[in-house]
Amino acid sequence: MVNRALTLPRRIDLDVRFVDSLAQFITLRRGTAFNELYKRLGLEPSSGNILKRDLKAYLHHSPFSVLLDETNSNDHSKTKLSMVRAAFHLLSSEGWGSRYFGPDKHPTLVWPKESTLITLHFVTLLHKVVYGVKSLVRTQDRNERRQWGGGKHDAHELARPSTRATPSGTKITPPPKTGQDSRILFDFLVDNVTRAKKRKRDESDSDVAYEVEVPAGADLTYCINVKDKGDGGSLSPPAVYRHSDDFITRGAYSYLRLSLEAAGHAPAFEIPAPGGTKTITDESDWEQAVLAIYNRERSYGQVEVNVFI
Repeated sequence: MVNRALTLPRRIDLDVRFVDSLAQFITLRRGTAFNELYKRLGLEPSSGNILKRDLKAYLHHSPFSVLLDETNSNDHSKTKLSMVRAAFHLLSSEGWGSRYFGPDKHPTLVWPKESTLITLHFVTLLHKVVYGVKSLVRTQDRNERRQWGGGKHDAHELARPSTRATPSGTKITPPPKTGQDSRILFDFLVDNVTRAKKRKRDESDSDVAYEVEVPAGADLTYCINVKDKGDGGSLSPPAVYRHSDDFITRGAYSYLRLSLEAAGHAPAFEIPAPGGTKTITDESDWEQAVLAIYNRERSYGQVEVNVFI
């Protein structure tokens, strides 16, 4: 709900000093139906559903996944401020305003002409979507715990990979639940690496061609480490993503660099790759380093991205 007792400029995008002030105009409630939220934004239900779908995907696979943690806070003022800043960033800096509310989309509210009103109502939609995604994540976590016998995960359980198929079609199964002889975990490791070794030998014997670009469905893991330029120490836990994540395949380097620069940092990027560590200065450098890793590792490739600030 929007508090209309106070007055804001019609175009908040022309003076970002007012952005944080938007929080006091908003009451965050999750009970409003999505169709009503779309109506307030001047969107048809079909367009609104597309926006909701894209928001869900973005929250899963971008730095804005931290909003899922923000909703745990008992400080409602902090939560509102986080939502307002995230909403305005998406609409203004990420281009969502023009993408979903541009004149060519024929909405009732047009960006940037009605940027303030759009931002206010967009915050309430974002808040509802965030809680929906958060609820889904909790359900998935509960299902995973139930799958492994319930209770808290111990170190062995956290390290247990899920069942999946290799390119050769061989199934890799998880090890047995803890409580049995822990040496079985080593047997599991030996079995998996033996299968992987055979797969790589088979690929070599069959003269598997090198790819000229990484396939969209490649099973690559990205581990982004942010470190101190002074001593090389980690400044945060590693952020782990998959190649299938939209955030990774749609300008991850540029977005992360610009975000760090906006916070006053001068980031330097490196990716250890076959032939030596690659200094990353643009998207092309990033893509070539990832391709080199994929062509060597294939299904079990891990891209280590080291960011120094």
